[in-house]
Amino acid sequence: MKTYFTFQDLWDTIEEGFSTPEDTSSLTAAKKKGKALFILQQAVTDTIFPRIMGATTAKEAWTTLQEAWTTLQEDSKEVKRYVP
Repeated sequence: MKTYFTFQDLWDTIEEGFSTPEDTSSLTAAKKKGKALFILQQAVTDTIFPRIMGATTAKEAWTTLQEAWTTLQEDSKEVKRYVP
């Protein structure tokens, strides 16, 4: 995913978030914000989408996905400890 967002020149929006500029005559950043969130929502499966559908920013959605992935990895390691 990171490659795709980098290609679309959106990775900084995911990592750093976005704040509305005082001068709103140039809304390129706002467009990037919406584009990044849209792409994130489109990139996930139907089973994952409900986890991020309430996100209002790409950063919020990305953080949610990261936390879910980390939890999944930790749970997987815990299960493997008990499976022969």
